[in-house]
Order: sequence, then structure tokens, then C-alpha cells
Amino acid sequence: MADRPASSAVRGAALAAGLLALLSFQSGARAATTPAWRTPQTLLDYAAAVPVTSLPYETSALENLRALRRELSSAGAPASDCNRALGARRYARLYRDMALASETLGDYRGASQLLLQALDCAPRDADLLGVYAAQLMVLRRLADARVVLTRALDIDPKAFELRSILLRLEFHEQHWPAVIELAAQLQPEDQDDSHWVYWQLLGHIAALRAGTTPPPLPKRKMGEEWPAPLWKAINGQLGLAFLQQDFELAEDERDRRQKVCEAMFYLGEVALARGDNAAARQHFALATRMKILDYIEHDLALGELARMRSGPGSGANLPAAAHDVLVAR
Repeated sequence: MADRPASSAVRGAALAAGLLALLSFQSGARAATTPAWRTPQTLLDYAAAVPVTSLPYETSALENLRALRRELSSAGAPASDCNRALGARRYARLYRDMALASETLGDYRGASQLLLQALDCAPRDADLLGVYAAQLMVLRRLADARVVLTRALDIDPKAFELRSILLRLEFHEQHWPAVIELAAQLQPEDQDDSHWVYWQLLGHIAALRAGTTPPPLPKRKMGEEWPAPLWKAINGQLGLAFLQQDFELAEDERDRRQKVCEAMFYLGEVALARGDNAAARQHFALATRMKILDYIEHDLALGELARMRSGPGSGANLPAAAHDVLVAR
């Protein structure tokens, strides 16, 4: 999907029983022959064989970055105190767009520094603060991300995008009740007829991870387009093997890789909720293999893999002087 104290006291028996009930397949024309919590090997093989020859939009991102650099150079942005300069809003936009292009190319450190320059031009721009907080999450600086995001929400507490970034942070930090609450808030506010299903998915996964009853599906029409098939597969209304049909019918390479990334992430979370760490690790690795760098599923899968390797941490040790100046304002 294109932009988290953990509840550790989970009763294993209740979790197992709940998952068996929630993820058992229903009878019907497309019923599965494999237990819903076990991804068919053919689907895993498909995910492992998807061609990943380059980053999506790599060429256009490079061209865009060069054009933005030329525009910024001709605009003559000041080296410091940009917020006091005439044209500060324009400079902030240019730095932000350069940061987004850098993120598309996987240059997260460069993107972070560009966002700091953007915020030097517009220090009270809540949207910019939100984008910076999301970038800090990618760098695994979760504590810093929370400080920045709290500042953004103080400026604009009702902003949909900011609360969606907060949900992502709560998921990273495994604050499952907060994820469930935020997902329940965002789902009815999302006017997209298909996108709202992602909030339902995230709330559902958080409930599974917490060992609680997943939230009911709201009385809202769910179409047939993605991610509805993924939701139906996870809930036992559709065999997991049938997801491959959605992959094969993708519009293009990027669309295919996006769908595989999302499917592998959410199925990995189901495996993790069941305590099958080996299967979860395989799914998360396949999700990140798609290199859909601007999707939160890619970021969350990386976070899960990092936690599996070394446990929870505060993230990369990066030069923080400029960041400290920002959050002290």
C-alpha cells in the first residue's frame, strides 16, 4: 500500500484456536485444498521467480532528480535560515520532491537530509514533518520518528495522512491496540472504494498478533479488485493458490510486484501470529525482494526481518545534529 508497550501476554491456546477458526476455508467453487495458514509452495515459488531486474520508475526518478537539482540551483536557495527567505515555500517543495525521488532510488539517508533542508524552509509544515517521520522509520529511528510525528499531529491532529503514518509507527513498535484503533478510524474515512480494505487488513493482522478477536468487516461494499482477493484469501473465502491468478493478470511488472509484495507481507504476518517464524521470515524476504520501496508493506517487512535478526532497536546511528535542531524548535 502506497504510505507502532507491545501486547506480549498472549495465550497460545486462545491464539491457535482463534486462528484455526478465522482462517479455515469455506466450502464452495473456489475453496482451497490446503489449510489457509499454509501458503502453497507453488505461490512461494512464483514469488521467488518474479523477475526483479530494476527498481520501478528508476529511470524516471533519476531524470526527475536531475531536473529538480537544476531548478533548485537556478532558484538559488539559501544555505541556512531558508524559512526567512523569499520563496521559502518553493524551496521546501523542491527539497521535498528531491527527497521523494531519492527514496524511490533507495537513497534513504540522502532523502532524510533533503527533508531536513525542506523543513528548514518550512519548519511548521505538518505534511513535511509527516514525510520526514516516515523516512525516519525506514532508517529504523523509531524514537525520533515519534518525536517528529507528535509535532506534526500537534499542528494538524485530524490529518488523515498523519494518522496513517502513526498507524505505521505503532505497527513497527507492535502497539497492537493502537493499530486496531487507528485502523478502525481510518477505514470509514478512506473514500477509495478499494483502498479502505488495507486498513481492515492491518487491523485484522494486529488483532491476530495481539491474540484478540479481529474487528468485524464493516457494512461497506467490497469489490473484486485488489486487495479484496487478498482479504478473502486470508479470511478463508478464497483459496490462497488463487492469488496467483491476480498476480498473472497484473497490468504490468510494477503492478505484479506490488501485489506480490503485499501478499507476502500479510501472509507472513499470519505465519508470525501462529508462531511459525521460519515461514514468516521466508514471506517477509519475498516481500522485500520485490523492491517496492515506496510501499509500507516493504518497510514493515524489513522491520520484521530486522527484529528477527537482532530484536527491537532504535535504528541506524546517523549524524543527528540537524535533526536535533529541528525537533528542538
